[in-house]
Amino acid sequence: MAINDLIELRTQLFANGYQPIPNFDKQTFLKGWNDPDYSKLGDIAKFPRRFKATGLRVTNNLRVIDLDIDHPLIDQVFSAIEEIVPDVCNRAPARYGASQYKVALFCRAPDGDEAFSMLPVHKYLVDGKAHSIELFGGGMARSGNVYKQMGAYGPHSHDPVTKKVAFQYAWDPERPSLLDTPLAELPELSKAQALEIAARFEAIATNAGWERVVRPAHDSAAAVYDITDLSRFDTDRAGGGLTYHELCDALAYHGELRCSASFMPDRGDSGDTSRCWVFHSPRHDCAAVFVYGDEQTHYPVSEKIDLQPIIDALAEEVPPPETLPGNVKLMDFYAFLPTHQYIYKYNGSLWPVATINSVLNKITIGQKPKKQTKKQIEAGETPEMVDVQIPAHLWLDRGRAVVQMTWAPGEPQIIQDRLLIEGGWTYQRGARGFNTYTPPTIVKAADPDIGRWRRHLERVYPDEAGEIEAWMAHRVQRPQEKINHSLVLGGRQGIGKDTLLEPLRYAVGGWNFNEVSPLQLLGRFNGFLKAVVLRVSEARDLGESDRYKFYNHTKTLMAAPPETMLIDEKNRQEYRIQNVCGVIITLNEKPSLYLPADDRRHFVAWSEQLTKNDFDADYFQEIYGWYQGGGLAAVAQYLAELNIAAFDAKRPPRLTPGFHDIVNMSRVAEDADMADALDGLGRPGAVTLEDVMQSKKCSNELLQYLNDRNNRRRIGFRFEECGYSAMRNRDAKDGLWVLEGRRQVIYVRSDLSTRERADYAQRRANRSTNIVAWPGSTPQN
Repeated sequence: MAINDLIELRTQLFANGYQPIPNFDKQTFLKGWNDPDYSKLGDIAKFPRRFKATGLRVTNNLRVIDLDIDHPLIDQVFSAIEEIVPDVCNRAPARYGASQYKVALFCRAPDGDEAFSMLPVHKYLVDGKAHSIELFGGGMARSGNVYKQMGAYGPHSHDPVTKKVAFQYAWDPERPSLLDTPLAELPELSKAQALEIAARFEAIATNAGWERVVRPAHDSAAAVYDITDLSRFDTDRAGGGLTYHELCDALAYHGELRCSASFMPDRGDSGDTSRCWVFHSPRHDCAAVFVYGDEQTHYPVSEKIDLQPIIDALAEEVPPPETLPGNVKLMDFYAFLPTHQYIYKYNGSLWPVATINSVLNKITIGQKPKKQTKKQIEAGETPEMVDVQIPAHLWLDRGRAVVQMTWAPGEPQIIQDRLLIEGGWTYQRGARGFNTYTPPTIVKAADPDIGRWRRHLERVYPDEAGEIEAWMAHRVQRPQEKINHSLVLGGRQGIGKDTLLEPLRYAVGGWNFNEVSPLQLLGRFNGFLKAVVLRVSEARDLGESDRYKFYNHTKTLMAAPPETMLIDEKNRQEYRIQNVCGVIITLNEKPSLYLPADDRRHFVAWSEQLTKNDFDADYFQEIYGWYQGGGLAAVAQYLAELNIAAFDAKRPPRLTPGFHDIVNMSRVAEDADMADALDGLGRPGAVTLEDVMQSKKCSNELLQYLNDRNNRRRIGFRFEECGYSAMRNRDAKDGLWVLEGRRQVIYVRSDLSTRERADYAQRRANRSTNIVAWPGSTPQN
């Protein structure tokens, strides 16, 4: 069964008896993913779509043999499994991870069999790589939650630098996958058989001379885990806590750790599933733990500066309104180090140092002895302890700082370990950036009927309705992905173009939907590019030269690369954002827009016959009333759930009749006259303006046009429309050629190679009185 849509895939897995969850790099960030009651996770269709992989909770009698053996010795392990439980070896669905050797076999528990969460198996080292098998029985963790989830479909892992998919999960094509096999039909694996498989693996590895990994000492004799186990682990995996020395050993072994908070001594007993990042703190020269759930960094208590009690106290503190305007708190801010300003996390505004220190109290970081007088010292008095305080801005600089501000849909508010540079994302360990993007807030529709909006769409654009709604749905579902073509909505004034776009504005968030005029688009400041949708409203005739300028300027906005854009805002330092905005152009007249015949960046939908007189007097009033009564939420929900698997955001759009009409209207009369004049010369390889004016087919109208100095800046456009472009003289500072004692521009055929173009231009310059003909061409009379 081939299923491409994420929701459809997860729904099919659920129908087969499995419990799918969103997954990313073998981890899930879905809140409460391990709750025993799967129904509490909500509707599968509402799972975050930004996590493209799909994992399965190992529960509900599901069992997994995970052969983490990247070595040919896995063939012996398979032979052992075939001897012990042949049905599993020959019939179980087999999923491959990052290697042709690493495979997971999916099976189920026999009725009444003893449950277990995971059987202990040693790890073995070969050439510096660890190999083992993991046997998951579907039993619950000591906390009562689901113990394990396994990645099953989609991306297995991503490159840490480029963030592109490094490996995809794959299923053995000679066996049915889980999509074709209900859980009740999986082959059975008992606990006794699983224990025998574990013992046979130990014997095979030992006989092969593999080095067994020595397990470190642990506070709990029942929970002993290898250092190599700690690179990535889930809830309760570390068994109730690690000593600080064990944590340092694991950090030295892996360089960094991504894990759950359950390994922390003060959190393991409560089954805390918050995700953590364990890293080396260069400031304190120790291992530190950053907990994403509460955005706090934990240091060992033996450090000279123990910030955790301070953070805990501040988190519980409720500042009195009379001392803190607006009831702002210290944890509402991040320090933006490049400009020494402070980001208010709810709207991304920047506050100066003076304001921070005026509305936030000083922070107590410890105590020190009060300075004594000479008399007190001589009397041997015990010094009084006084608080050591620092300004609020200094505390933020040291403990809550970011090094970059950007705008990045699909990313969390605090972007960890990555920086956005000119070419895209780059990995930078320890770096933190602040994301000013705010996702939309959509209220679930009480009535999902969208018939009124869909009928209006089909009435205005009957032949393009499917492409338009797919384009809109892409903006709602994948705001972090660039669409490489714009949407051009045209037609007479008053036919409801704005009405069509109102639900899209609501679905992506009004703050992510920007409007700009053509003249503003051509200006210097471009903060409007921070948009999921950028609408160029009512583009009007800008004049001939400005139409070309508008087209050339918007080309860079409508496609990626470039992967990033430089934002220039008034009174603010320039910074980079992801190039993801989708452009919509609305216009009332076709001549307002210039499009060349070879353009592939505009999808044109044009309403030919419809006028505002075709609508009843209360037509639009009824639609907007329906919008306010729940219609906006209904259309937004529809766009968020629409299947757009067939929509290719990078593919050139369909060329519609409206597109061809605009292309034809973009051609001015002088282009045809210019083409006739060049035909009269036989379409030479290189030509000058004087050559065209001397052509036998140069009309009086064209001659008058070319002699008008006001048109000189447009002549280059005329040549380009006819297949010629200017060739610069690299030996002259001004780039012009000297012919017959005068500086002139030489135009060369655009379809020539660079070398041929240079050769024809040089030959035309050397033979200043003769036209250099195109091979085989003949002047037309």
